[in-house]
Amino acid sequence: MERLESCIDSVAITVETAYEQIEQKDAAGCAKVESELLTLTKDLDQARAHAFEEFVDHVDYWEEVITKVRHKVRDSKVVTIQRKNARATFTVFIQDGLEQTRYHTARISGESRIFTAREARKTALAALSLYGLEDLGQLQSDQSVASGVIDFLMSPETYTGPPESALFVNGLDETQRQDLRNSIFEIMWTLGDSEATAYSQASKDEKKEAQERSLAWLSVAKRLHATHSYALSTRKANVLASRGRVEEAADARKGIVGIPETALDQYLMAEIKRHEGRYEEAQRLYQATLRLQPDHFWARYPVGPCSLEQLEPRAAVAAFDICVEARPDSTTALLGRALADFDAEKLDDAFADLDSIFKLDPNHYGAWLNRGYLHAKQGKLDEALSDFSQAAELNSERSASFLNRGEVHSDKATAALKKNPPDRDTALAEWNLALKDYSQAIKLSPTDCRPYLYRGDVWAKAGKFQSAIADYREAVKHEGTNADIAKAYRNMGRLQHGLSNFGEAMFSWDSYLKLFPKDAEVLSLRADTARRLGRHQAVIESLSKYFSQREPLSKQIDDRGRAFSALGLIREAHGDFTRAIEKSPTAELLNRRGWMMNLYAYQIAELDFIEAIEGLPLDPNNFSGRSYARVMQGKYREGVADAAKSASLITENIRKNTRQVWPLYINIADIYAQASLQVQDDETSQAERTQLQEEYQAKALQFIKQTISSAKTDKAKELAIEALKKASALRPIRQTREFREFIASLQSDPEACYQKTTNIIFCISSITYAARIAWHVTL
Repeated sequence: MERLESCIDSVAITVETAYEQIEQKDAAGCAKVESELLTLTKDLDQARAHAFEEFVDHVDYWEEVITKVRHKVRDSKVVTIQRKNARATFTVFIQDGLEQTRYHTARISGESRIFTAREARKTALAALSLYGLEDLGQLQSDQSVASGVIDFLMSPETYTGPPESALFVNGLDETQRQDLRNSIFEIMWTLGDSEATAYSQASKDEKKEAQERSLAWLSVAKRLHATHSYALSTRKANVLASRGRVEEAADARKGIVGIPETALDQYLMAEIKRHEGRYEEAQRLYQATLRLQPDHFWARYPVGPCSLEQLEPRAAVAAFDICVEARPDSTTALLGRALADFDAEKLDDAFADLDSIFKLDPNHYGAWLNRGYLHAKQGKLDEALSDFSQAAELNSERSASFLNRGEVHSDKATAALKKNPPDRDTALAEWNLALKDYSQAIKLSPTDCRPYLYRGDVWAKAGKFQSAIADYREAVKHEGTNADIAKAYRNMGRLQHGLSNFGEAMFSWDSYLKLFPKDAEVLSLRADTARRLGRHQAVIESLSKYFSQREPLSKQIDDRGRAFSALGLIREAHGDFTRAIEKSPTAELLNRRGWMMNLYAYQIAELDFIEAIEGLPLDPNNFSGRSYARVMQGKYREGVADAAKSASLITENIRKNTRQVWPLYINIADIYAQASLQVQDDETSQAERTQLQEEYQAKALQFIKQTISSAKTDKAKELAIEALKKASALRPIRQTREFREFIASLQSDPEACYQKTTNIIFCISSITYAARIAWHVTL
């Protein structure tokens, strides 16, 4: 109070001195200074009313100060000294406003982001009003007094603007001017964010106007910064991006290159990173600031909250220790250390710090609020309830105390239900008290998502599901952390799923996963919802992401397999069914996979050979395999084309360097034999079918002959002959005269040959198509 009184006293003397100097000239000068005096008095009144809350209820004190000014001694030497003191003290006066602005932008009060932004905006404007800089319109006018203050601060030697602009900044030395420039720059930079944030939940037009004001403040702030500011460019780019001005935002980001050099720019960039949740980057920038300006309290203080966010409470305690040492009477520093002590399990120290705050200020709202928080974390619900009630009594216009007290009532209801037997009457009474507190919190902070979320949770516990869903829907419309918004979607989705509102539940899951795409529990819930809706692709997507994070249950694997099967992705379905059987070989799973193999064996084989061809495009065996699979599905024309391709790949080099070539030819013979059978189902004319059948049978016989001629040894020839006799795929041509005559000409002692052979036709040097088919059929 004394500091502020001295400031106002000195300013008043300066004004009166200016009045005396002008009064000696002429009547017009008197009229002019009277007008100036009225304006300055109004400015000081605004500072009293808005920047420093302790003056709000002290109108009598203000009148006493004004009266005292009128009776000041007018000795010229005294006036000269007082004028100098006034300027220096006035610079300190705006520092107080900056301190309060920093407190609100630190977001440590427990209130919503919008609430703290509005408080920061109000305090910042009040601080600027000390110099008549609170009016953007005046600042943007080249000839205004406000604009002149900016110009004078930057270059007093060459200033030619309105003389009134220099009234309170003339006579400051360069260090004082630099401090004042930095303070005003930071306040305007803060307004570049708080204007937009404060109206982020307003109407579209109001939001647009607020964003334009943010850009205007940043434009004025730029005039106070002689060098490039990374923080200014970053904030401008963010606001432009939120306005949808993409190209301008990209241009602004071109200035965000390298590392900020000044302590001020490093500190402001650290604030941006902290509010974005990039705590490690923020801490590095805070430390860089402190290397240049070791006594910067607000660069030291946020290191504590950053450490707490990274679950490093002991590091937070160390940071707050330095803050308390620098400012032992700072309730902000003591409060931060109390919370860090609690997280570090230093409970006695935490409560000792709170006691220190109460000695400094018994009615400290934040201390009562946070002591309630600590008591609640300890499970001391009655003590927490008492603390939150005291906080609510001290400041009934803030929502945090009602929000926290509602949580305590909800916890007491849960505790009542855990009793044996459950105390439902007490639970109901506590729920009603919680609902009342949450409703009051909504009234005070209607744009904060948390009271809607918490009230929805109470409705859900009480079995009022539609009321809960209504509150969750409101929660997601309002401002909150990603975690709180996501929780509202998750809780709403569970209720919708339980009520069989699967379409609505699906929307809730999708909205949640946009915020937390790797949440395994919600991915599983989404898959189940999609299954009930018959959305097979969504089932596959959800379960595939789930499987990448957790070991799935047999049922989940089966669910994905069934979704694959429904979409015709047979091979993927077969893989999942097999994997599910390995985990739990139930009759149901075996039956499902068995029927799938009855229906889709050759289709699966074709898919395998397609991939094999991609890997080894010059292997004739791969084309033979795909050919046989296609023929057996009735796609005989495609199959025959593959057979021809296979034959063309059996080059002289392969014939020389492959130990046994004849199996490649018998495979092709099998294909043509089966193709001649498939022609019977063709829709072409009888004459064409007959022609194709004869053509394919002739081709089969051609490759049968090549089978024998390619056998390099007598033993190989014996094996080839036996294979021809036993190959079931040749059954369509086995009874033809040409086939029987050819086989008869090959061997006079088939029994001898039979004794020498074994069933190894498909186990030569490479796995043939028949082996692949046999493997699939076995599965």
